[in-house]
Amino acid sequence: MKQVYRVTVAGLPLNIVTEEEENYLLSLVDKLSRTVSEIVIKNRSASKTDAAILCALDGLDAKEKMQEKIDTLESENERLRAENERLKGKLYGQRR
Repeated sequence: MKQVYRVTVAGLPLNIVTEEEENYLLSLVDKLSRTVSEIVIKNRSASKTDAAILCALDGLDAKEKMQEKIDTLESENERLRAENERLKGKLYGQRR
């Protein structure tokens, strides 16, 4: 069931509608706020918007790389299933 949560991310109040658990959402908000703050502190010329965009790019990069890994593992899984079926056929063919 969707819930509306009022949170503050890097000093910006937001209403977020989600089906996620509140604790999970709050942990994401906390991580994002800390990351934005760290970027702004390390680079005084970076605004919170700049930092948020960098966080978004980093998140998208991580998502893309994880999807590539998933695709590779699914491909490998299919190859192994086919190999398993081939070996089962070979084994059962020898038993006859």
